[in-house]
Amino acid sequence: MLINIFLALSLPSIVSSFNPNRPRNPHKASDIECRAKHMFARSNPKARDHEAEYELDEIIPGSIDGCHTLWLSDFELWDEGAIAVANALKGNDQVHTVYMHFSQVGDDGAEAFAELLKTNQDLHTINLGHNAIETEGAIHLAEALKVNTGLHTLTLDHNKIKEPGILALIEALKVNEDVLHVSETCGLCVVCGASADSKACSG
Repeated sequence: MLINIFLALSLPSIVSSFNPNRPRNPHKASDIECRAKHMFARSNPKARDHEAEYELDEIIPGSIDGCHTLWLSDFELWDEGAIAVANALKGNDQVHTVYMHFSQVGDDGAEAFAELLKTNQDLHTINLGHNAIETEGAIHLAEALKVNTGLHTLTLDHNKIKEPGILALIEALKVNEDVLHVSETCGLCVVCGASADSKACSG
């Protein structure tokens, strides 16, 4: 709490958004407010039961309302939580960045985000690194990249994606030139866009 207060005092321009006498846009939350809501969701006992998908469906929507960036890394979401987040983002045109690395997300969670990306063109950055996504999940995401025109960065570093999944991502980037950066480190293997053979990035 002391750290949060110190940060708030050092950022007067952001703190001013908490002035109760100042008109507020109910559909736009400050960065600090969103972080606070996500910390609350993270500490909610119901959210710690990774088998209670119905409870996550109740918690997640309220924690992302009005936010542009979702800070859900190191959350132990598991697949059930990732599915709840993807469901909450259906029809959402405010959130553009999702951080869900170190969250125990597997293939089912990746598939849920793949389905979301087929219709949501407002997300531009998704970090799913350091999770448990395997080849099947990567293939689902690759199929979504072929039709999504809004995403420009997808991070999949340090998952369990084998060669078929990596090749599927490469093929998707040949179709979709809007994606600027997709990375998956697998030993020395790094996949990059917009086209897999013309852009370079470091892993």
